[in-house]
Amino acid sequence: MKKKVSERLMTSKQQITQMQHYWDNLFHLTPDKDKKKNLERRFGIKNIKVDNRGNILSFEEVELDELDIGAKICDVPVSSLRSPLLKKLHKKKCDPEKEKDTVLHRAAKKAKMGRKERDRLYNSFEQFLEAKQKTVVFSFGRLNPPTTGHQKLLQKIIQVAKQQSGQPKLFVSYSQDVKKNPLTAKQKIAYIKKMFPKEARQIEMKDDSSIKNAMDIATVLNGKYDNLVMVVGSDRVRDFKTLLNKYNGVES
Repeated sequence: MKKKVSERLMTSKQQITQMQHYWDNLFHLTPDKDKKKNLERRFGIKNIKVDNRGNILSFEEVELDELDIGAKICDVPVSSLRSPLLKKLHKKKCDPEKEKDTVLHRAAKKAKMGRKERDRLYNSFEQFLEAKQKTVVFSFGRLNPPTTGHQKLLQKIIQVAKQQSGQPKLFVSYSQDVKKNPLTAKQKIAYIKKMFPKEARQIEMKDDSSIKNAMDIATVLNGKYDNLVMVVGSDRVRDFKTLLNKYNGVES
């Protein structure tokens, strides 16, 4: 099958620019290896090289023979796959004549599902293939102003997130007054990005005005993640552990 004219005429520089756009849209995924896996799966590329500022330098195209998601993809009708790469894999690995005769299709038929119900079933299976993150590692603080000591906090969040295969987040307090808290939340985040670009690039930073304390953060994250891991100083571990465990599972 021939490529579209726009794809065939696209230069290497244009391809990198296009891929950079997708990379930037994955700011919620950290560390960089998760972004790379996402792009590799979606677009069939490998060996993505990125500089310390998050700019893609180069990548290579992957032959379908190098990819292996397993036979599970054959249990999904190709019409329900949104990812172009998954569609290519389906075409290569699965017999089109047997597409309708799949485990999921038989289950949907037996349950007498309508088209919308079947679509939801197929989409949920594709989400299973994508293996979304279910763990978040976060911290909360005034950081007014940010100091070199806060760099260690950022590094610890990243370290724990890697160990837990979770998503690192930093929630910045909205508290502000002329004497003790001169900077706004947005200003603090801007300074953090300038002072610690390497760490800031790996952490999603939030300045939600509705968040006043750790319990507010737990409420916001509830339902989005299976596991919440909070990073705090050793002198506060006991207090926060008692507080969060006390209200774990309690309706807000």
